[in-house]
Amino acid sequence: MKRLLAAGVAAVAATGLVAGPAVVASARPAAHAPSSTVLADDLVSPLSVAEGPRGITFVTQNFAGKLTAIGDHGRTRTVYQARLAPRSPA
Repeated sequence: MKRLLAAGVAAVAATGLVAGPAVVASARPAAHAPSSTVLADDLVSPLSVAEGPRGITFVTQNFAGKLTAIGDHGRTRTVYQARLAPRSPA
């Protein structure tokens, strides 16, 4: 009987040790969500972004095969466009 009681006390203590950090973590104030800004619309699959000189942002449009520069007020300019290879007859 003493072993059963000791096992019960140990189980309750172990549960408190596991649940304790979760309770403390939830008592912290919530972090603010990061903000985002839309730089340009009508981009096709913008997968990579890089900040360039003088506030220009470069975006790769991978499925369209383009490198686009985004300047002030969302103005876009195609820096490079890949040429599609001609299809060979099947």
